[in-house]
Amino acid sequence: MTLFVASLEAIMRFASLVVALILAVAGSPARAADASEGLALSRMLALMQEVMEIAASAPPGGEQRAMDKAVRDILTGRNPQANALARDIASQLSPDDRERLAAIGRSAATLSERSAATAPAALAAPSMSDRQAIDARKDLAAMGLVYHDPRQFIDAVRRGDAIAVRLYVTGRGVPLDARDADGASALDIARRSGNAELISLLAGAGS
Repeated sequence: MTLFVASLEAIMRFASLVVALILAVAGSPARAADASEGLALSRMLALMQEVMEIAASAPPGGEQRAMDKAVRDILTGRNPQANALARDIASQLSPDDRERLAAIGRSAATLSERSAATAPAALAAPSMSDRQAIDARKDLAAMGLVYHDPRQFIDAVRRGDAIAVRLYVTGRGVPLDARDADGASALDIARRSGNAELISLLAGAGS
């Protein structure tokens, strides 16, 4: 939910920038001909489409970072579409207004970079291993198992359920050195049963 809200905030920041550009064009005392305005609008729509596609193509959980990077690229002059749009808009402004618009852009770029540098780690996109752990926990729940229950983990080893054991290892929710009531570890139990697959899996995971 936090990532979704953060992504919406990034979209709203971009939308606010676009609205500001529209107002700059519409409110200029030296408005261009309709053809020029149509070209600016076309470029603005293309720019919005590009940013939305960047966010949509990001890995799950990475939408905010993709959106923020796209906005920073726009603000810092690294996006050709945005540069062309800015030139169209600037051509319709007085020298004083062009300088004001440039100053606004510089300030917005500074704020965007500062925000990226100080963003909480919790908002970062999950790593591949984190996503795998989340998926494993979901799979365990679908099997009626609790990802953080060491007793169920030990029971899975005892019955030779390699699928469940692999999910417990990937899910990182239980200590792999968990022991049963007799003090035997998961690896001890696997060795007693002679289950080569579980022995390899648990030994490789550092059990």
